[in-house]
Amino acid sequence: MKREFRLAGYLLLLAILLGSLAAGPQVWATPDQTASNQTVPTRTPKPPAPTVAPTAAPRPTSEPQPTAPQPTATAPVAATPSPTAVAPAGRVDLSLALSVAPVQVWSGVTVVYTLTVTNLSMSALRDVVLLDPLPADLEPGAILVGRDVGWQSGALRATFAELAAGAQAEVIFTAKVAAGVPAGKVIVNRATATAGAASASASAAIAMPPAELPAVGSGAVCIR
Repeated sequence: MKREFRLAGYLLLLAILLGSLAAGPQVWATPDQTASNQTVPTRTPKPPAPTVAPTAAPRPTSEPQPTAPQPTATAPVAATPSPTAVAPAGRVDLSLALSVAPVQVWSGVTVVYTLTVTNLSMSALRDVVLLDPLPADLEPGAILVGRDVGWQSGALRATFAELAAGAQAEVIFTAKVAAGVPAGKVIVNRATATAGAASASASAAIAMPPAELPAVGSGAVCIR
């Protein structure tokens, strides 16, 4: 029975203690103290732990990607003009030959002239023209060989529309030695051939006999 009373007393004392704690600091104050000046021991709160911002993990560095080579700016190069085809010095694209027979003549004798034009170039020549103005001591005669050939004011003129590379063209005509040509005179006939910028010339000579022929045995020494 005593044990039960003792247990009840402990419970009552515990209830009083809990009630005083619930009443706050007013219960602990003395009659001359108030709650405003009474110091109540309180638990000092622990300062919060400093917050450390998480450090971002470094991103893995990607492997360097190959970069396309950038074009290097270069100074503009002056355009070089295309070479112009120029015929080498001394180049001959056209040739002309003139022959005559006989070469020893007298007044009234007919001579035969042969004109031969040759294309020496690697391409065809067009509008080839032969011109043979006879000297005053010769008179125009007949045209024996040649097309598109004629006399114009005492000059022979022949025209070839085209002359292939390496080809030849020929004109044969006659002329008569005029009367009154002095003895011993040399008659020179000159002809020309043209085809654009190409040209050629040729000449042939005939001669009159001297006025007097040396006498046979004149001034000769007979040796036995």
